[in-house]
Amino acid sequence: ACLGKHNPDGPIVQPCLSGGLWDGGASITVGGRHIANWLIGQVRDETQTEEQMLGYARRIGADEKAFIEAFREVPVMTRQRFEEICRALFTTASQLSKSAYQNLQQARFIADRKQFEDQLQRSELKYRSLFNLTGDAIMLLDEDGFIDCNETTLSLFGCASKDQFCSYHPAELSP
Repeated sequence: ACLGKHNPDGPIVQPCLSGGLWDGGASITVGGRHIANWLIGQVRDETQTEEQMLGYARRIGADEKAFIEAFREVPVMTRQRFEEICRALFTTASQLSKSAYQNLQQARFIADRKQFEDQLQRSELKYRSLFNLTGDAIMLLDEDGFIDCNETTLSLFGCASKDQFCSYHPAELSP
């Protein structure tokens, strides 16, 4: 529980509360929310002796021979080296946390944009339906002339296509 506690300031490095071997943990957060911990260990240093481990094995009722054999397989390193590894773990966890948050933000942006584009497409379809199906002639202009018209306009002016109609200057069709 101590290793799994949220700690945004650095890794948690402490001896195991039962046997005394060293453990480390680094918080993983996304958007300021603690979602997991990255745990490493166990390692031993010069402070854990076989005599202490045998005493612990007796206290918990473990097979002493098997316990010492397992203890001898635990990696040995200085506490300083283990703390350096834990700091590197924390740095990596922090980078992963930032990347995860950026990915989350990007996914939200993409979802919002898709929703906006879907709304825009529905609006465009409604506009096109009204534009094309009305019985009134509709012509759209910009500063250079006609840019669009509906079927009623083509019929009214006797044009075969929108391109033909848009090739006219407005002054040619109306005084």
